[in-house]
Amino acid sequence: GWTEWTECSHSCGLGERLRTRRVVQLPRDGGRQCPAMEERTACMIMSCDEFVWDVDSWSPCEPTYGKICGDGWKMRDVKCRAGVLYSDQCALRKSRPETMTSCSLHCPGDCIMTEWTITDDCNGSCSPYTYQKRLRYIKQNPMFSNSLKCGSVNETVPCSEIHDCYDYTIKVGEYSSCILDDSSEFNDCGSGRRYRTVNCIRNDGVIVHSDNCAGIRDLPLSIGCNLTCPRDCVYQHAFTGWADCSKSCGIYGNMTRQRIIEQQPAHGGRLCPPDHHQSTVCNAVPCYSYSWTRYPWGECSVNSVSTLYIIMFTL
Repeated sequence: GWTEWTECSHSCGLGERLRTRRVVQLPRDGGRQCPAMEERTACMIMSCDEFVWDVDSWSPCEPTYGKICGDGWKMRDVKCRAGVLYSDQCALRKSRPETMTSCSLHCPGDCIMTEWTITDDCNGSCSPYTYQKRLRYIKQNPMFSNSLKCGSVNETVPCSEIHDCYDYTIKVGEYSSCILDDSSEFNDCGSGRRYRTVNCIRNDGVIVHSDNCAGIRDLPLSIGCNLTCPRDCVYQHAFTGWADCSKSCGIYGNMTRQRIIEQQPAHGGRLCPPDHHQSTVCNAVPCYSYSWTRYPWGECSVNSVSTLYIIMFTL
């Protein structure tokens, strides 16, 4: 029978797994050929789409040291969607967002500024020499000497720190062997499906969320297939009658008989028996030929001379 499937080759996304079986007895005496000894198919432990950070909203700003206003901290929950055990996989695809950051609640008389407004966007540039520029305006200047002072009204940030500067490609694997719908060691032919891997790959080799590769969801992951069943030789077990002898005499005469082949073997089916033709010697008798051969007359010869006396008696 088949071995157990090997582990999936990828921890997320579509990978490949393998199983094998061994030959217990090689075919002999015209038996069926051995079927495939190896099967490969696509597999998936989980989708790489699960290796993303789920980020909650920021909590309200909490001033430090029990104050009711001024500098403080705000927090939020950040979790790997696939689970805490896969946090390193989430971090491999994107740095973990901050879970805590400084904040400030305005006290009476503090400087109040507007939110940042982007004035010069990167437009997707990842060059280390391009920057995003943003501005904000002062809505209220500090009213007292100990009031919170106003911060900068403009700021530049390298575009490479803002944008996703990776390239993404679709990697399509080869189709697997045909996996039968009801595969078992007693079922080696029929209809099934062939599978392949289709993953979105970042240019550092990491499998990432499929949304990064346009059109990836349109690519088929499997196709139908069929393993042709072996076709055995089919023949009549009874021999035909003996044919006429090829010679009427001598030692070279023979006659034959055969089993009728009704179906030739194909696709590794059982072969026809080698003895479906038989022959034997026949009419093994000397080949004599009888006929007169006429030769010319030779010269006349006399072997002896004799005198013939005829005595006649007269009465």
